Amino acid sequence: MLILFFTLTNLQYTIEDLGLINRNTFNLIYLPYLFFTPPFLYFFVVHYLEPHRTNKKAELLIYLPAAVFLCVTVTYKFITLVTQSTYGESPYLDELVDFIDRYADFVNIVLFFIVVILLFRKLNDFTKKKVDLC
Repeated sequence: MLILFFTLTNLQYTIEDLGLINRNTFNLIYLPYLFFTPPFLYFFVVHYLEPHRTNKKAELLIYLPAAVFLCVTVTYKFITLVTQSTYGESPYLDELVDFIDRYADFVNIVLFFIVVILLFRKLNDFTKKKVDLC
């Protein structure tokens, strides 16, 4: 899943950068796959280190930012389809896009650092277990 979502994220931006689609079409097909990358990376490493481990409910909260931005994106698409307007034409769309612009990168960077810190702690615990077993 990690590789799939990373590929889909890059594919979305590559299609637009190559000029195969315009900005309005990009806004219609865009999905925030990027926000699923840190949680998938975390769970990939955790399950690689401990394959028989079950996820704790608190760990699943790492998906919360991705779910929030997915809901905001779906709301944007719904308003676009219902009102037949685009960014700049509807105050609701302007607010949603401003919300995403303001908070999306910040939340993703913070989430990435949280995941990296948690993974370093998991790796440290894993190496201590391996040393104790030897």
